[in-house]
Formats: sequence, structure tokens, C-alpha cells
Amino acid sequence: MVKSVLKSLGSRSRGGFLRPRGAGLDDAGAGVNRLTLLDDFEESALGWLWALDAEGRLAYLSHSAGECLGRAVADLVGQPFVALFEVDCEGDEGGSRRPLSFQLGARARLADLTVRFTGGDAAGAPVWWLVSATPKFDADGAFLGYRGCARDITVE
Repeated sequence: MVKSVLKSLGSRSRGGFLRPRGAGLDDAGAGVNRLTLLDDFEESALGWLWALDAEGRLAYLSHSAGECLGRAVADLVGQPFVALFEVDCEGDEGGSRRPLSFQLGARARLADLTVRFTGGDAAGAPVWWLVSATPKFDADGAFLGYRGCARDITVE
């Protein structure tokens, strides 16, 4: 999701700044840097960024995602992802019959996977997210974890 947002805005110029399609390199100084754009995306609460370490523990979560879940991000980081979320096994055709631990263990790309936060929100109501992620590997092929994005689909 984030990648498609960045791609639709323009291409990256020298220095990491985005430039609108058709803009010259001289316009790059007036552009928006990628970190600012990602910060704005996270603060908008339209979606969140998250990362897992090689052991499947939550290594990063957008601050606004913690607010959605009614939990402090500091309390969630370090927790196994499979202890926090479970796959929607009974959902429609978008659901998956395979447990989240199996899917993460396969180290394959996750695309629009419906998951439920096991703790519910602050009031105990269910919270449903749509998650996508890409596994990351180092130059030697060692698994580093996942990097992904999510959005709240509870009310959809």
C-alpha cells in the first residue's frame, strides 16, 4: 500500500526526495522527503506500518495503530505476532484456512490477509485488520523478518 502511494506521487530523485512526474531535478529541493511522507501516512491513521524480527516478534508498529488497538505500542513491541493476531479462518473467500504461524513460517509474501487482534480494543470489541507484508533477507539469504502495512477493516 505504501509503495503504491509513493509510486503514484512521483519518482525519487537524488537525496531521497520525491519529484512529481515530469519535474526536473532542480525541483527536488521543494519536494517532500520520504520519511516525512511516511510520517504523514502513519499519522493519518489510514493505515499503519509494522515490522517483525526473524523470530516473529513485533519489532515496529505505528503509534496510531496502538491507539486503534487501545494499547501502548511499547506493550506490543517484542510480543510474538501470532500471539497478538489470528487469521480469519471463517471469513469469506478472502479468509485463509492456514494458521498465521504457518503463513509466517513459510516466509512468503502476505497479501491482504484478514486478521483479528486477539485482545480486542480498549472496550473488548473485536478489531479486524487487513495486513500485507514482504519477507526480508540479508545478502547471504538469512531471514531478517517481515516489513508490512495494515489497515483497520473493523467497520467495513
